[in-house]
Amino acid sequence: MARQVRLRISNRQKIAGNSPKEDYLKYEGEGNLYFKNRQCYLVYQDFSEGIAGARTTIKIDPETGRIFLLRGEPAPMHQSFEVGRVTSGVYGDLSLEVKTKALELDIFGEKGKIFIQYSLYLNGHYTSENNLKISWSLTGQNRTS
Repeated sequence: MARQVRLRISNRQKIAGNSPKEDYLKYEGEGNLYFKNRQCYLVYQDFSEGIAGARTTIKIDPETGRIFLLRGEPAPMHQSFEVGRVTSGVYGDLSLEVKTKALELDIFGEKGKIFIQYSLYLNGHYTSENNLKISWSLTGQNRTS
């Protein structure tokens, strides 16, 4: 059974280049959380700039420590994260790779959080260092007393 959650997502990017700069992306909204076959799923409509309501699914495998991110149109993306591995994905027409350096999970209970530290490569070129934080809490009607 899906339970409604309040999501908070932030990503701090240290962008590579001759004059490195930092960018900070932030999103807050509602979503659904459910467990199926020992996997945890977060599903939400992302209304960040340029994404216009794309359905986004985050699949968390607590046994292997892998996270999969899948976003639909208008900004299709799929990517996986696994500590110590370089994984391939796509963002629209761009190929991307991430090297996951750290991944922390706390997904059981009325609140949850994920932290992912990774290097991003677009079309084979190093782009940025990223610290992605995803946290959620059950909304009022879903809390246990």
